[in-house]
Parts: sequence; structure tokens; C-alpha cells
Amino acid sequence: NTIGVTSVARNTKILPLQVMDDNGNGFSDDVAQSIIYAIDQGADVINMSLGTNGDDSQVRAAVDLAFANNVVVVAAAGNCGNSSAGPCSGQVSGYVTFPANYNRVIAVGATDSSDNRASFSSYGERLDIMAPGSGTIRSTTWNNLNSVSAYASSLYGTSYSAPIVASSAALIRSVRPDTSIDDVRALLMASTKKLSPMSGTFYSQTYGHGLLDIGKSVEIASDLNTSGESEPSLQQTGGPAAEHVYASTNAEHIHATTANAKYLR
Repeated sequence: NTIGVTSVARNTKILPLQVMDDNGNGFSDDVAQSIIYAIDQGADVINMSLGTNGDDSQVRAAVDLAFANNVVVVAAAGNCGNSSAGPCSGQVSGYVTFPANYNRVIAVGATDSSDNRASFSSYGERLDIMAPGSGTIRSTTWNNLNSVSAYASSLYGTSYSAPIVASSAALIRSVRPDTSIDDVRALLMASTKKLSPMSGTFYSQTYGHGLLDIGKSVEIASDLNTSGESEPSLQQTGGPAAEHVYASTNAEHIHATTANAKYLR
């Protein structure tokens, strides 16, 4: 509505931590310390609308600590779709920046108003999911007293896609408070809208698992709560003695053995 933006998840508490200056420059130790601080304050979801062109041991350790504390971490995939500067420097076209490049961090790319990948959005095998990030996006951080030029007009970037997914993760956790990181990831990615350029595929390096569909994610999460389903466990068929009994005339056993061999191969 050209006025501002709000969270996908209403009544969510937000802990804003600034780790970079107004020109977008910062240091890895500040990023790492902010992650640790957020964990200590009881954050359930961490969004990082920032990126760099390589692995950093401090940030990686902080992200691992977040996972150890069951904190969902979401990050902007990067704006390396048509750029080779800044965080994209020295990397292949479409490079997914760190921390989005870390395993289990939800890497978010940007779509435009036509549901196509925004030309600037990073892509590749580490891309997880897409969300709106190009068009008439307004920032609530700009005003006459805080007139940073970068936020004075319409905005774009995966930095604006990532918070949408992070807020959606918070909404899922409001429905399933005790859910795991991987459960949240699965609910987000398995319920995505498969966009036309994906040609019906489950995953593509251009669009990840598809466009965020939080309505469907919440519906599935609610259904799981209602069904009372628990995680399935793998159990042995028959007793230990039966596993060692074999007769060449037992056709059923031979069939099962063949099936198992195919499965194990």
C-alpha cells in the first residue's frame, strides 16, 4: 500500500540487531555476536539479510550454535544473478552468498511481480525457496530524521525476500511451538507453489523448491497437530530367529529377499 510493511506473523516479537553500518559494511565478529545474543535472548527464528563471498569460521560457529539450540536460521541468497561486485566478487554467476550457503540455513531468492526470478537474485544448488523481492517495496526505516539514501525509494533484493520467509517460519512455530528446525524447513519447502518456469519439477536451481505459500504451510502444520501423527520408526519384521531361517521352497521368503536386495542396492 506504499505506506510500509508488516510481519507475516502477527503478534511476533522482533529483536532488531544492527550489525552493519548504513552503507552496508560490517565485520564477521559483529554478525557472530549478534547471532549468539539472539540465541541467548530466546529467539526462535533468526533472519540475516546480509551476505559475503566466503565461509567465515566465526559466523559458521554461531550458526551451528543456533542449530544446536533449535533456532531456525533464514538468510538472503544474495544478489549475484547479474553482479560480480561486492559479496559476489570472484564467484560464479548466481553465487549463493554466506551465511545462506551454509547447510540447513534457509536460502531465500527473490521473485518479481510476475512470479519470475528477479534478474539480480542468486541461484544454484544451495537455493531453497523464493519469496517476493522486487517491485514497489517500501521501507519503514526511512524518514526525514533517518534519511539514509539507500532506503528513500522503492527497494529490491533478496534482503527483502528473506524476512518474509523468516516471518513465515515464526508463524509455523506459533502453530507448532515444539517443532524442529528440519520440520519447519520441510513445511516451508514442501508446500511451495511450483512456478511455470519449473516445468513441474520438484526442485530447480533457478527457483529452489518454488515460491513460498505460507497459507498451505500453515494448513499442513495445523493438520499435523490435529492428526496427532508421530515420527515413524523402523522396526524389524519377525523375530531374530525368523531372520536366519531360509528354505529354497519358501517362495514368499525368496520374493522378500529379492525385494530387499533391490532396496539395499
